[in-house]
Amino acid sequence: MGLGPAGWATLLIIAGATLAYIANELRTTAFEYWLRRSCFGIPASEFHGFVWRAWSLEDLAESVVEYRAIVSGMVADIAFASELDIATGNITIDAVAHRRLDFRVSLPGWQEERSGWSLTLTGGDQVLFAEYCDAPGVENHRQSSSPQGYYKYVYCIEGADSKDEKVAKPKSLSVIVSIWVKEFSTPEATLVVAYWPDKSDPHYQLGLTVSAKRD
Repeated sequence: MGLGPAGWATLLIIAGATLAYIANELRTTAFEYWLRRSCFGIPASEFHGFVWRAWSLEDLAESVVEYRAIVSGMVADIAFASELDIATGNITIDAVAHRRLDFRVSLPGWQEERSGWSLTLTGGDQVLFAEYCDAPGVENHRQSSSPQGYYKYVYCIEGADSKDEKVAKPKSLSVIVSIWVKEFSTPEATLVVAYWPDKSDPHYQLGLTVSAKRD
C-alpha cells in the first residue's frame, strides 16, 4: 500500500476506534447491569443473570445496595484482553490456551481502620478470583485460579488527610488485578463487589455487579 504517514495514522485511528467499540459491546457497565436486573425494564435476551423480583423485599434491598454504590462514585470495570493482544493477552500454558482477564475496583471514602470490602470474580460455576478484606463476619483471605506466575495485583490508595485532621482529598482505594483464565471454558465472567464504608455497621453496604464476554 502506498500510504504515507497521514494515511497510516488514519488507519490506526480507525482500527483503534473499532477495537474500542467491540470491547465496549462485550462489557456491561454497573448501571446497565442494574437496569437489566431491575423490574423497571425487560432484560436483554442474552442476559442470563438473576433478575430482581418486584414482590421480594430481599431483592429490593439488594437493588438499593447497588444503586447506592453507583451514585456514590464506586467504580468496577472488567474486560478480557483482545484476541489481537498476542504479547500478554493470549498465551499457552501447559498446552492450554489462556486469555488475560483484567478488572479494577475503586472504593470512595475508604478508611484503613474502618472500612471493609470483598471481591468475587466468577466464570461459569468456577471462582476465578476472590478477596475479603475486613468484610464483616468473614476472615481475610485471597484466592486465584490463575496459573502460578501468571498473576498481577496492584493495591493503590489515593487522597490524604491534612495535618489539621481535616480531609484534604477524600481517600479512595483502588484494586487492579489481572489473571489468566482458560480461554475456551471461560467465555464470560462476572465481578461482584461489596463495600462497607464503616464495617461496624454491616447493614450499610454498597455493592456493584459487572460482567464481560470474551471476543
